[in-house]
Amino acid sequence: MATDDSEKAAARELSTEAKTAYDDGQFDEAMRKFQLAYDIAKVPTLAVWTARSLVMRGQLVAASELYRQAGQLTANDLWIGDSQQQAQADAQKELNALIPRIPRIRILIQGATVNDVEVTINGSKLLGALVGVDRLTDLGH
Repeated sequence: MATDDSEKAAARELSTEAKTAYDDGQFDEAMRKFQLAYDIAKVPTLAVWTARSLVMRGQLVAASELYRQAGQLTANDLWIGDSQQQAQADAQKELNALIPRIPRIRILIQGATVNDVEVTINGSKLLGALVGVDRLTDLGH
């Protein structure tokens, strides 16, 4: 589906504002605006910059998923020149460097069954199928 000119302009303006916020160290604002731009224009450059902002916020798992998405995107009407292919290469390189930095956690339950307890990580309920399985996780509560 083609992106109309007003959507392209909005995504461009958001990404410019986001890059300024990123350069100023305002990573929450940068992430929010890059994400909005990416929601409008699914291109690798916006996925990569959103991921970079997430890394700076300590959200490494979400960043890794966006780097993966960047690499899986296919050409659309917004791909001009070779910047999107370069962003895909950057995404893979940055993902490879990020993965070893992401903490892993394995929850083991002793003295009860998975159905007898409720485990939450950072406020989210852990699926019973993930008990005993290594999982990537951001540091939190």
